[in-house]
Amino acid sequence: MVKVEPIDRLQQLQSIVNRSPALVFVWRVEPGVWPVEFVSENVRQVLGYTADDFLSGRVSWVEITHPDDIPRLEKEVASLLERGRREFSQSYRLIKKSGEIVYMEDRNLVLPGSDGIPSRIQSIVLDVTQRKQVELQLEDTTRQLQSRQEELQRKNIALHEILAQIEEEKVEIRKQVSAVVDKLLLPVLRRLRNAGTPAASDLDLLETNLADLTSKFGANVAGEMSCLTLRQIEISNMIRSGMTSKQISERLHISLRTVETHRNVIRNKLGLSGNNINLAAHLHSLG
Repeated sequence: MVKVEPIDRLQQLQSIVNRSPALVFVWRVEPGVWPVEFVSENVRQVLGYTADDFLSGRVSWVEITHPDDIPRLEKEVASLLERGRREFSQSYRLIKKSGEIVYMEDRNLVLPGSDGIPSRIQSIVLDVTQRKQVELQLEDTTRQLQSRQEELQRKNIALHEILAQIEEEKVEIRKQVSAVVDKLLLPVLRRLRNAGTPAASDLDLLETNLADLTSKFGANVAGEMSCLTLRQIEISNMIRSGMTSKQISERLHISLRTVETHRNVIRNKLGLSGNNINLAAHLHSLG
């Protein structure tokens, strides 16, 4: 059996390390400085710096660490050493000589001095940039999916609100149609039934009222004109259709004076008193 000398084993180990993607560092425990005492030669392939750059102090570990990560790393190491931890791991970003930012993970072993106080840290450092990029992409995709899901939920809630509003509007429309039928159509139909033979003017009025059922005027009957009585709405509709007070008097079998009284009350309720606005013209403007 060939005996392998310790020096040969060390060379073999260094050869294996230098052919691997893992970096090996040994630095002294001097927070804020962390001088490098040993670094594997493959640091050049991974970070672009030579081993001598670190060993000579021309390049420091702090200098190539992403500035946003330094406070956290310092705090973590201080806490771990204070608690007597001898092994720990960290994740952070390093800046290569080319300026490219890479993601790293390390495995650390604390080496105490002769007094038992930590004096050096031995680290195996791995470039995990590709894995980290996949993780970040996955996180971004997850955020986008969550955002889309939230947007769909908001739209779903809005849709339910719109459907509820439509149902309310349908109920209101049914009420309005019912009010228009009661106030515009039924009085004419009752008169036709009582008269036996319908007069042409009543048929014309009925046709007008049917058209008003879905018109703006029909909506006003259930809205602005809801303050009027059924008789006043009936007379308003006759005025709007062009009938004179005398024709209204004859059709409804009431006196001319009663028709004029109704006209004055209608004007008052519609806010036309004291001005020269024509009642028939105003009623036309409502439809």
